[in-house]
Amino acid sequence: KADIYEVFADKKGNYKFTVTLPREDLYLMTLTVTHEGSLPLELHRSINYQIDMLPVTLDSIPPEELTADTLIISGATDPGVTVQLNVNDVNSSKRTNNNRTFSFKVDTSKEGDYQIRLVLSKKGFETRTYTYTAKRVFDDATREARLKESAVRPKYDALVKGIDKYDGRVVEFTGTILSKEEKAGEWITVISTRQRADQMEDRIVLSSFTDNAFPINTKVRVYGTVVGMSSFLNDQQTEVTYPKLQLSIMESAE
Repeated sequence: KADIYEVFADKKGNYKFTVTLPREDLYLMTLTVTHEGSLPLELHRSINYQIDMLPVTLDSIPPEELTADTLIISGATDPGVTVQLNVNDVNSSKRTNNNRTFSFKVDTSKEGDYQIRLVLSKKGFETRTYTYTAKRVFDDATREARLKESAVRPKYDALVKGIDKYDGRVVEFTGTILSKEEKAGEWITVISTRQRADQMEDRIVLSSFTDNAFPINTKVRVYGTVVGMSSFLNDQQTEVTYPKLQLSIMESAE
């Protein structure tokens, strides 16, 4: 037998029900709102009532596709609840006080997958766990703009001396293409970032999977990830080493 509760909204449109659940069970609630001259509105909700279950209300569910640099995960529960958030194996924790609310700010500025796990626990209650998977995908223009923003611009000598410090970082350099060739499916391009008289100095090796389409002697601006040093034999058959970048962007600097 269904229990029926009826109230009237006040002048501001607010209303409140007090519902008594007789025992632990799964309940179906149907909320019907009627107003003269308007079509009725119905909402259906299922309620799983367990005495030892923590009451948890989430303000919103994380979307599968992320479009902003920040994701807010927030909600409400009982006081004294430990709320733990794990995002891609990085943990953070909070404890609710008398205002019962919790909130986490998640940095989603990087492209990729986000594995989200929210755990709420309190002595005497069953632990509540929520898991979500979200993804941040950039379009080509956004991806290129972000990469340029992240690039550092070291002096050539500083890059050579601190190659280990810069390893894995995106750097920006401007130089002239000296040579390019395909080796075992990889395009190797060499640029000179400084010209003194007729000498092309301060060279950098660029690695890419496709030809950059710029001809030799073109002045270009490059963005790439530092991947250590690369060895070459010069015209005198002496081994020389230059910084090497995994090329991401090459554009004309003329």
